[in-house]
Amino acid sequence: MIRNGFSEVHAAFVGMQRLVVIGWADSGGRIWASTLTGPPGFARTTGPHSLSLVLDRTQLASPSGLLADRPFETGLLFPDRRTGLRLRVNGIARPTKRGLAVDTAQVFTNCPGRLRHWSGPGQHAVAAKQAVSGEMLSPVQQKWITDADTFFIATTSDTGTADASHRGGEPGSVKVVSPTQLVWAERSGNSMFTTLGNLAVNPRAGILFIDGRSGATLHLTGTTRHHLTGEEPIVHFMITHVVQTAPVDVAGLRRQQQLARGVSAG
Repeated sequence: MIRNGFSEVHAAFVGMQRLVVIGWADSGGRIWASTLTGPPGFARTTGPHSLSLVLDRTQLASPSGLLADRPFETGLLFPDRRTGLRLRVNGIARPTKRGLAVDTAQVFTNCPGRLRHWSGPGQHAVAAKQAVSGEMLSPVQQKWITDADTFFIATTSDTGTADASHRGGEPGSVKVVSPTQLVWAERSGNSMFTTLGNLAVNPRAGILFIDGRSGATLHLTGTTRHHLTGEEPIVHFMITHVVQTAPVDVAGLRRQQQLARGVSAG
């Protein structure tokens, strides 16, 4: 059931979480999915229809533009890897001196589903001061995606309402077609079809992969198209921009990106 505010159970759940996935659109209309992390209590409800997130802007492991000095539509996903439960919160975020304040429009839970496959992060993701960006996946990033059993996707509706959701399965469920294209089957999940419904009216999306061992994050933004093959829709994701954050060998990653560009040109 979709509510517009929090129950007491929701409030307790939020207060225990160390990680939240956030979806939003930047000033150029690109959609991103990222992580916000902290100790239990960094996220807390401040009323039936509001919550706050305490953040250190200098340590955000996110693409730029997340904490622009303006209100913005956001979709939040609180995934609890211990129980597999997921709480989704959509609304308007406002930057504050301490982080973000969110006024809720939609609050709802998802059943455990395939989140039980998720192996991390065990603590909270490691924030990073450096990020490496490009327009295509390096060979190392392609293997990261192929080996992943979980990713997160951010979408928006035609009116701008943002949403963040989880996708899980066996490694290899996301196929790397090329350094600039991914493909996966869109399973019915909770049968709400929020993500697919958004993609039908706005094909832009943001994808997030998390390395549970190091806390590294891989952010992709691009456009989608989908078609029905058999019982499940197939989603094609065309990458336009790549950002990797957290503890990485920056020089080594740039060499990998140069290699990817050479292979793509050949």
